[in-house]
Amino acid sequence: MKSTGVVRKIDDLGRIVIPKEIRKTLGIRDGENLEIIVEDNNIKLTKKNIINDHIDDIKELCLVAGAIVTGTLIVTDREKVTNVTKNEIVNIGDKISKELIELIDNRMMFRESIIQKVKIGNKEITGYYIVYPIIDESTSIGLVILYNDKEPVREYEMLVKYIATLLSRKLDIS
Repeated sequence: MKSTGVVRKIDDLGRIVIPKEIRKTLGIRDGENLEIIVEDNNIKLTKKNIINDHIDDIKELCLVAGAIVTGTLIVTDREKVTNVTKNEIVNIGDKISKELIELIDNRMMFRESIIQKVKIGNKEITGYYIVYPIIDESTSIGLVILYNDKEPVREYEMLVKYIATLLSRKLDIS
């Protein structure tokens, strides 16, 4: 185990602060879950990706919804693509852009009936989008994105919102 040389005191409520440099290096953001594991006499903190724990349910839901919509359904966590219905556009594991992370952090939906560019992975994808955050009462944990490069997808807005809501309930992390 690598030592950082950083020492922190525990406060009277049992809390410690993880230094900003370490949070930045490991990509730990405000509101994210950390799993606490005790191994021997060590405490191990691990980022808990709740979406990965339910990936089979997400794939099944996207498979069914993907048969209804014209376009590509993409599900992300707070960092990367976790499911996509058409892999020729983006790949599972592709990092999402800062703009999409801001939508997650601000719990904002995005709908564009004009052509828009969105960066996913190393690709700048041009087309029409509907983007809804996957949220519960306390945390934003990802996005549901419907993308089509040929025609507006506005008619599927309620379906995308419904998928995000279903995932929020299935992944309830509060």
